[in-house]
Amino acid sequence: MSETQLHLFPWGRRPLVSGRTGATRSTSEAAAESIEGVRATQRMAVYRAIRAAGRDGRTDDELQVELNLRSNSENPRRVELWTSGAIEIRRDADGQPVRRRTRANRSAVVWVVVTVE
Repeated sequence: MSETQLHLFPWGRRPLVSGRTGATRSTSEAAAESIEGVRATQRMAVYRAIRAAGRDGRTDDELQVELNLRSNSENPRRVELWTSGAIEIRRDADGQPVRRRTRANRSAVVWVVVTVE
């Protein structure tokens, strides 16, 4: 970093919290483990909502409204379902992703449950 550049974080690389780095890590791990049940419940709720929608599917925005979840809770659960192969993007006859407008008037892809043929 040159002398003319400003330091974005004036405290440098030291942790912002007191204590040892190892203690902070184990606390973080414990916190992650403590919400695993919540994540599983949310993931199942997202899956069931998409499945209940049938071929119409659901956008992330629709799921957030229907399940009363914030995007930082719903989106990771939907990504987990997608990466596991449980859901996929709905496609039209030409193979293009089907999209719908969100509450913010943005275009969003529609998610559907993977059907086994």
